[in-house]
Amino acid sequence: MKILIVDDDPGIHQFYQIELEASAERDVVLLHAETLEEARSVFTAKNGEIGCIIWDGEVERGRGARPTCNLAREIRTSGFSGPMIANSSDNR
Repeated sequence: MKILIVDDDPGIHQFYQIELEASAERDVVLLHAETLEEARSVFTAKNGEIGCIIWDGEVERGRGARPTCNLAREIRTSGFSGPMIANSSDNR
């Protein structure tokens, strides 16, 4: 299964790499995106192969936080029916 991780924190990507690959009962391939543009590009290129998307609530905090909900809506309306999981390491 291919899982798209959308998060602007490289540490989060590393966490998922370690945890998901170690605990998976089957092959898991993680696709990484740190910006909304990267996420859109990866999704477009791998659309039929992605089984799940894990989203940070906001990305690109250094350039002004950009919420991921609009892209999530766009991807859902494109026909993606897999699970979308919201995740955040922000404790605000």
